[in-house]
Amino acid sequence: MFLYQSNRLENLAVQLRSILRDSPPDPFIPEVIVVQHQGMAQWISQHLAFTNGIAANLTFPLPARLLWKILQDLSGTTPDEDLFRRPVLHWRIAGLLPSLLSRPEFREITAYLADDDRGEKLYQLSGRISDIIDQYQVYRPEMLEQWQQGKDGHWQAVLWQLLTARTSPNRAHLGKQLHQLLDTIEKRNANLLPRYHLFGLNSLAPVYLDIFAHIARLTEVHCYHLSPCRQYWADIMSVRRQAGLRARRHLPSAAGIYLEQGHPLLASLGKIGQDFFQQLTSLEYVQDIDLYETDCRDHLLAVLHNDILDLHDRTSDKNTPYLLAPHDRSLQFHCCASPFREVQVLHDRLLDLMVQYPDLTPGDILVCAPDIRLYADAIAGVFGETDQKLHIPWSIADRTPNEESPLVRCFLDVLDLFTGRFTASDVLALCETPALLRRFSLDSTLLPLFHHWVSGSGIRWGVDQAHRRELGVEIGHLHSWQFGLDRLILGYLMGNCQEAQAGILPYAIQ
Repeated sequence: MFLYQSNRLENLAVQLRSILRDSPPDPFIPEVIVVQHQGMAQWISQHLAFTNGIAANLTFPLPARLLWKILQDLSGTTPDEDLFRRPVLHWRIAGLLPSLLSRPEFREITAYLADDDRGEKLYQLSGRISDIIDQYQVYRPEMLEQWQQGKDGHWQAVLWQLLTARTSPNRAHLGKQLHQLLDTIEKRNANLLPRYHLFGLNSLAPVYLDIFAHIARLTEVHCYHLSPCRQYWADIMSVRRQAGLRARRHLPSAAGIYLEQGHPLLASLGKIGQDFFQQLTSLEYVQDIDLYETDCRDHLLAVLHNDILDLHDRTSDKNTPYLLAPHDRSLQFHCCASPFREVQVLHDRLLDLMVQYPDLTPGDILVCAPDIRLYADAIAGVFGETDQKLHIPWSIADRTPNEESPLVRCFLDVLDLFTGRFTASDVLALCETPALLRRFSLDSTLLPLFHHWVSGSGIRWGVDQAHRRELGVEIGHLHSWQFGLDRLILGYLMGNCQEAQAGILPYAIQ
């Protein structure tokens, strides 16, 4: 295994490009580049296309997907992975739980679902259980194997035994199966590619990393690791964590003199990267190639990068603080009242940067957020509705299909509408979907009129009296859709509204 480490993603991409120049003997063999998400795959493709003029015959599988493909190629069978994917597990668990509620192991589950007449609690609980089992398969395969052998009798073990009773091997057995197959095949097996690339992974389950290390004994595996520090930083520990361990008496007071904090930001915010770095450095038969680069620019952000790179702690009394230049804006903090205001400030700041740096293009800018879905509407409202002179091309990545496609979202909203309270706000929001307006030959200019009708006729929620009775509410049809439409039709027949006289209302009713 070849391990390339750098604090700059561009250096890793240059190394990848240089290795790809050495084409495999067969031009039809694709280059397999394992990535954490498709955003990284898109960045690699663009980088190779811009620098080489073309990016072709590349595949970007996720780690688990590639290992299932290798298992299939080596064994000659097709493992039924789909039965143990999280969405499928969700429904399988929901189908099993009702038949298990009479068993003593499931008394807590039975008590929780006692008043679940509509099955909502069952659906939600099944989703939570499927999430946990999905993580068990990756991080606790030994525990699942013990459950399958009947060594535990609690409800999770019983449920897992039933899920695996008559199905193909699951992901929990992936490591064991692959190890057995890799131990029996010959070196340079035809079913393995000449090389594999692992690019930009910030974490990997131990069982997956162990399999890739095993594959590296038979063929080339190139791992491109983005690491902020070139020193050994697997043993650094924040002051807060040291204090917590001493409080729980897991760390003697004298042991603190042998522990280093390193850089405080790296110690407090780099736990996931620290664990992955420790996994990589513990592998055997790995050839390390350092591609680290010191930032030579003269501003605060460059100083911060270099301090983390060499574990230089400026908060220590031994070190002099960095003197900030008056016009240094390389690192900024903005306090905003809402997500919408955050996006507005971001837009103004990007415009300022483009004026300050004329060579800067929208393709050079990446905006990150812990959950981009919270900002999607604000981004569309700010970046999508600005004046043409101030417009910045933009797109949102890492969204689900129903968030990216208005048509899919409209379809799901219709399904939710008929299983809910059928509120006026939900129906009016649905009417703003362009596809729905086209389906009924309506124009978006009628939307203010729809809002006026619904508000004026007193429509609040519920289709009619029968619909409310199904929801367990016995209050008649007052302020329901049937109640409001009756009022609108009556007003039309009596000619008491301007819309009726204009001929708009009968068209809408039709």
